[in-house]
Amino acid sequence: MVLTATAKAGRKVGYRALFEPTVRPALIVAVGLFFLQQLSGINAVIYYAPEIFDQAGFDSADTRILASVGIGTVNFMTTILAMFLIDRVGRRPLLILGFAGTAATMLIIALAVLNATLVPSWLVIAMLLLYIASFAISVGPLPHVMMSEIFPLRARGPGMSMASISNWGFNFVVVFAFPLMLAGPGLALTFTLFAVICLGGILFTLLRVPETTGLSLEAIEKHLQSGKPLVALRREVFVGVAVATYKK
Repeated sequence: MVLTATAKAGRKVGYRALFEPTVRPALIVAVGLFFLQQLSGINAVIYYAPEIFDQAGFDSADTRILASVGIGTVNFMTTILAMFLIDRVGRRPLLILGFAGTAATMLIIALAVLNATLVPSWLVIAMLLLYIASFAISVGPLPHVMMSEIFPLRARGPGMSMASISNWGFNFVVVFAFPLMLAGPGLALTFTLFAVICLGGILFTLLRVPETTGLSLEAIEKHLQSGKPLVALRREVFVGVAVATYKK
């Protein structure tokens, strides 16, 4: 009966609830993470890997195909590794590590493209594989994990729906714009833009993203209802536990 009542209550809550003062911080985090995930350039790299290698100076078709297979393999293996690290390392540290890794590798690739005669070709492949690893270990899975945690129960359905819509919407923008960027500003400037967005991801994580590792959904919702900054969630929970322990 309780579950049925909760489900009915959830159905009555529309998308307007996402813009309430106590829910809006969760919406900003969820949509913001998917924005940063997609505009880090991941799908552009995966969908257009052969073109990227071609512009980076790889003339051999076999080399481009093997490098593309390597990207898929690293993406798969590192995503599995992320499953074991998310709860051990924490959401925020992994996000910061992932954004730092993707930003650094994008910048190195941009410099390599600008100085193709001075940079060994294997460096571009190595940096792309490291970029994929940095993404798959944090920036890839964590937005999906966090969107299921940070919304209050009554708005979880609309919240996750809006986050998913934003995910595919930003994906469309990147995949549509990337060929135009290659034909216009070029690969180096495009990857530099991706790097700047990834650096912005570090700032967004520090200022907005809460640490939810080890916290119950009820604790997260209670913090949201209090009206306190969402990013302060983990710190305040730790302080509360420490005070309660001291009083005992």
